[in-house]
Amino acid sequence: MIANQNPNNSCDKGIKLGFPAFSVIIAFTIFMIVGIAITPLISLRLEPSGFLNSITINFNWQKASAEMVEHEVTARLEGALATLKGVKKISSSSYTGGGYVRVDLDEHSSVNQIRYEAAILIRQIYSKLPIGVTYPVIRVNQPLGQGNKSVLSYTINGRGNLSEIQRYAERNIVPTLAQLNGVYDIRIYGGNQYNWELQYNSSDLVRYRIFPDEMVSAIDKYFKEYELGRVHVDNYLSGDSEYRYLKLRARRTDSIPWGSIPVKKIGGGIVYLGDIAKAKYVEQKPGSYYRINGLNAINLIVYAAEGTNYISLAGEIKRQMEQLKKSLPGDYSIVLSYDSSEHLKKELDKIIWRSLCTLAILLLFVFIVSRQLNYLLLILISLVANLLLAFILYYCLKLEINLYSLAAITVSMGMITDNSIVVIDHVRHKNNLKVFLAVTGSTLTTIGAVCIIFFLDEQQKVNLLDFAWVMIVNLGISLLVALFLIPALLEKIPLPQQRLSLMIRRKRKVVKWNRFYSLFISFNCRFRIYYIIVLILIFGLPFFMLPAKIEQKDFWGAKMYNATFGSSFYNENIRFGAEKWLGGTLRLFISQPGRFDYGNNSHERTRLTVNISMPKGASLAQMNRIAVDFENYLSQFKEIEKFQCKVNSGQSASIDILFHEEYDEGVFPDFLKSELETKAIYTGLADFTISGVGQGFNNQVNTQNANYSIVLQGFNYQELRNWAEQVKDILSENPRVDKISIGTERDWSGRKLDDEFVFRIDDNDQLLVNNVSPRNMQAAFNDFSADKRPAGSIFYRGNYIPVVLVPTKPTSTIWQVMNEPVQADSGAYIRLNGFASVDKEKVEDKIFRENQQYQLVVNYNFIGDHFFATMLSDRVINRIKVNLPFGYTIESATVNFWRGSEKKLAWTIFLTIAIVFMVCAVLLNSISQPLAVIAMIPISFIGVFITSYFFDYRFDEGGYAAFIILCGVVVNAALFILNDYNNLLKDQGHKDKLTLFVKSYNSKIIPVILSTVSMIIGLIPFIIYSKNDVFWYALAISTIGGLVFSMIAVLVFLPMFLKGIGKKSRKFKLIKNRL
Repeated sequence: MIANQNPNNSCDKGIKLGFPAFSVIIAFTIFMIVGIAITPLISLRLEPSGFLNSITINFNWQKASAEMVEHEVTARLEGALATLKGVKKISSSSYTGGGYVRVDLDEHSSVNQIRYEAAILIRQIYSKLPIGVTYPVIRVNQPLGQGNKSVLSYTINGRGNLSEIQRYAERNIVPTLAQLNGVYDIRIYGGNQYNWELQYNSSDLVRYRIFPDEMVSAIDKYFKEYELGRVHVDNYLSGDSEYRYLKLRARRTDSIPWGSIPVKKIGGGIVYLGDIAKAKYVEQKPGSYYRINGLNAINLIVYAAEGTNYISLAGEIKRQMEQLKKSLPGDYSIVLSYDSSEHLKKELDKIIWRSLCTLAILLLFVFIVSRQLNYLLLILISLVANLLLAFILYYCLKLEINLYSLAAITVSMGMITDNSIVVIDHVRHKNNLKVFLAVTGSTLTTIGAVCIIFFLDEQQKVNLLDFAWVMIVNLGISLLVALFLIPALLEKIPLPQQRLSLMIRRKRKVVKWNRFYSLFISFNCRFRIYYIIVLILIFGLPFFMLPAKIEQKDFWGAKMYNATFGSSFYNENIRFGAEKWLGGTLRLFISQPGRFDYGNNSHERTRLTVNISMPKGASLAQMNRIAVDFENYLSQFKEIEKFQCKVNSGQSASIDILFHEEYDEGVFPDFLKSELETKAIYTGLADFTISGVGQGFNNQVNTQNANYSIVLQGFNYQELRNWAEQVKDILSENPRVDKISIGTERDWSGRKLDDEFVFRIDDNDQLLVNNVSPRNMQAAFNDFSADKRPAGSIFYRGNYIPVVLVPTKPTSTIWQVMNEPVQADSGAYIRLNGFASVDKEKVEDKIFRENQQYQLVVNYNFIGDHFFATMLSDRVINRIKVNLPFGYTIESATVNFWRGSEKKLAWTIFLTIAIVFMVCAVLLNSISQPLAVIAMIPISFIGVFITSYFFDYRFDEGGYAAFIILCGVVVNAALFILNDYNNLLKDQGHKDKLTLFVKSYNSKIIPVILSTVSMIIGLIPFIIYSKNDVFWYALAISTIGGLVFSMIAVLVFLPMFLKGIGKKSRKFKLIKNRL
């Protein structure tokens, strides 16, 4: 073998780092050992545990109307929360039985600090809220599809009734499990609590002229604790003194003297509770049902806190439950009914295995290409060092290993290998570090592209935040490894030289290729303008996004647009052809319906969900009978592992169905869904929505769909409601308008409104004449409805037991409500039908408010042309706006095509390209060269468009990440070549630019091709094994498509975009004559 004696092609002497190579290697080795020690401390999850910068306060008020909830609870909470600093927006929704308030914070506010301050405010105002309102719960909002999820479910069986078993679990099991680190909540379903029922006859209340709220107030006063202050107490035994607080409360005994509680003083006597009511300690009727596999049992469900390692927590809970089983009563048993950690473990193992396959393929590829063990060893050491050093920063920055961070690690391995190959190749052949600028530039452009994630909307940012940070950390460390560790290793692990004969043959091939490539570039540059036009047409012009007409007359360009692109001639004769032939691959990419879907991805196992809904008025027992019927039907299928049923109320229920692992990916889920659809069709009384696999099923008949809406906002709900009624009346005058409804949101899909009886006072003067107060009216309706009324809770037998008032009178009919006598304040009896009426209407049972402004939306269906519909809407709005008071607004709810996920994606890409351009401009000290560099990005996007169209996959966060990665990666090849090109221009500026470009191309094209191919090969396992997986398939196939076209961009279009290359010259003629 003849060794090459050229010192420029040898690494024997090494390069000067400023530090001894041995010291550099020892320093990196120490950090790698620290990384190994820290690795087990890093949180391991399937999904990210990020929180949105907002909180939601939820509360319930059983059977209270939306108006009462809004006036008595929501408005008070919203007013208190509005005083918090850093609040960007407050929105609330009040509905029958409860409500919530959402507080969005600005980017400078700490969500934990705001949650703490909100808790203080709620504690201050809770005592002023009506009795029966549950204590408001504060939760930090999380991305869709995420949250505190159940880790384990246990079924507890034993002799005795379910209530006794539940009390045992609450006293002996829950406290022990709650002490475990990472347990967020423990819920028990299946048992019914006891309560005190105070049964009264409404005729007794009328005789004593006592209202139910007076009974509630008397009970509250009797059992209320009063703070009397604190006293100074001396301890004579110890000689110390201390302060103790004094409280005044009723004596707690096993028997409660209900009959001795005073209610009201009338004349010279006192009416006691025993005179008007009877107390009974009874078991509550079920307010909901929760069953697993159709069995009525006590189900204990453990929820994990965010940021917790689910797998390790599940192991701790199992070990603790094994200890608790030893102390169970003889006839009690605990069975593990569901373990979500097993699925998480399998998913993580699958992803980690694929990532290891990627690493193995990368190393195998490097060895096949280099055929040198030393070269392979250098790449392997650089990868391991990079990852172990990155683990240290993961721990310091509190990053977690999840689906998205594993994707970042997998993708970054190709980029780390890229940097290592370039530096090894450059140092090996040129024995200097002039490649530093190119490596730094390529890394910074990728980091700059990834940084765009921090500018996304909150929902997407939370999902991809770990992806961004892991990419930034890995790429930043790869710079240190490539520029310090690799040169030091090259001194200790020298690479063998090529044989001189092989080098001569290689150079001959390079010379022949250079002649052809130089001629190819010169020929292309002569037709540069035609290439650019063809490239633009292949990419596509967005003519298909142009609206048929701009309706906003006040828009400055509306008149010109409507005369050209909005004209009838263009729309009828030109539009179709222009969209088809000028839309290019961009039209193929965007025009696919439902392609863009971010934020709703689930990484859980295959499941079917059956949602059941019934109209208002349906009872819990009726809904439960339908649910039981479906449970009995499901119990015959052995392929089902578990189905859990939740009957929340008479209006809603759901059944979640999980399958045995061997049937998850088979045809059975689709078969069962088809069978359930058939059963739902033949089941009356309820509406069904079945989803999970295939196309969603919904048997709801929505006849209230509206194609136009008018939005009103104001600060007084009743007055705003009156204005909405006026809009409704005006619209009803037009014969082309039907299906008018008033709601709180735009209704494009046709939501089904519930029927309600609306009570209206037709003659307000009659209320004064008959001396009827609102209190009389409320008491009368409570009496007619015969609803239970919460009266607080008392401490009894070691627990707080609810107290409810129960009228003995049965529920009245509408006729009885309007015709039975009602006692007025004067003592006289009147009938409501003399001055009031009851109508059955479809109404919205929610009240929505945003930033102290109520919102109502009048939805209606217009039959006819869009132009006439717009005229009608404008006429109605102008008619109302003239008389609208200050502080109220009215506008039309228009549909904007250029909105949603497509808009977010486009603006994000534009901003990413701008960031890459600025980084390149600084590094290259030029404006024209960065333009040539970023021109590689849209060419690579053509590959994404084509693969997305032909492979027809859902473009979720994986595709989004692929776009961001390509914006940073595809410019790397151009930067490496341009860095050598600029260095040659400085040293050999007298030579032809085409010759210098080809020379720089020869210097870097091999490592560029190797790094690109290695990245493509590394993603292949995720295409083969992740076809049905969320995120991975879209990420891998989109990135591969873009990388393939990026090579075409570098080979063909990069020299055409550079200034001064390809001009006809003596050099060009010489090359042509030689060929």
